[in-house]
Order: sequence, then C-alpha cells, then structure tokens
Amino acid sequence: MAQIKDSMRGNTDRNIPKTEQQPTQKNVNEEEPTPAEADAFSRVVLACLKIIYDQSTHQGIVNMLAQGKNDPSQSLADTTTLLITQVDKKSGGKVPETVILPAAADVLGELGNLAAKAGIFQVDERTAAQAMQKTIMSLAEQYGVDPQDVRALLESVGPDQAKQMAAQQGAFNQQSQPAAPAAPMGA
Repeated sequence: MAQIKDSMRGNTDRNIPKTEQQPTQKNVNEEEPTPAEADAFSRVVLACLKIIYDQSTHQGIVNMLAQGKNDPSQSLADTTTLLITQVDKKSGGKVPETVILPAAADVLGELGNLAAKAGIFQVDERTAAQAMQKTIMSLAEQYGVDPQDVRALLESVGPDQAKQMAAQQGAFNQQSQPAAPAAPMGA
C-alpha cells in the first residue's frame, strides 16, 4: 500500500487524520511519531512480545527460529512477518500502517536477541540488515504492495536516507519502550 511505501520513505504525516491532538509543526518536521502512533507502536510491539514469551507459544517461536538456523536472516524475516501480521489480523486490521515497519524492526531485534540467547544463531549487523530487507519485502507482499516497487525503493535508498529511517525508528523506540518480559513465562 502507498502508506507502507510512504512510511519506508519517512512520509508518515500525510496519511494521519487531523485531530485536535496532532503534534506541533515541529514534531511533523522532525518526523517524530504522534502520540497516537507511539501508542500504537507500543501496543503492537507489546502484543508481539507477549506472543514471543507466552508459555503456550514461546517454544514454537524458538522452534521457528531454529528451523531457519542455516539462513538466519530469512528465519528472522519469516518469524517477524508472521508475528506482525498475526497482531494486525487479531486487531481487525487496525494497526496503523505507519507503525508496521518500525514495530517490525523492533520485533526483529528482539527475535535476534532470543535466537542468540537460545544458542540458535548470532545476529550481526549484516544479518540484521538482510533480515530487515526481507521483512520489508514480505510485509509489503502481505499488504498488497507490488514487490517490484519495494525492490526499486530499497535499491534507491541511499546511506543518508537509511540513516534517516534508522533515526525515525529510534524516535519510536525512545517515546515508547514496552517492558519486555525478563524470561519466558513458565520457564
């Protein structure tokens, strides 16, 4: 969808309905998330963390990661995509598209940490970057974005734009850090 593509470009303010609680012009120009976006981001990440660490699903998540230990980036991408799409489906499709990619990046990082702690595989910067690219492609496919458009966009992202996207991710993380469970429930 165009909104996901815009989110990848950092153009999140165009698709947000105007309300009385909109951020100041300063926030929009700095591309900080609105309070509603930050809240949605927190709720999505927290819902994914609950799935990851819930006693009834934790082992299944670990098994999914372990099955892909020969291709960690694909394993991380597949698991991240599954979690994000499940949370969106459970919400009735109400997850704002502007938070899907930032939330996916956060969840991917958590899955990487889990894989390392479980001794499945280590995630270095290159693996994480590849996993995020695969996640973007997979989520775009799930949400009906033409894969060729996404590939072209990914190829067109220069180092400065990549840093800008990382800064946007950091803004979401700073405004809304859900507390991750210390250990799997029931473990």
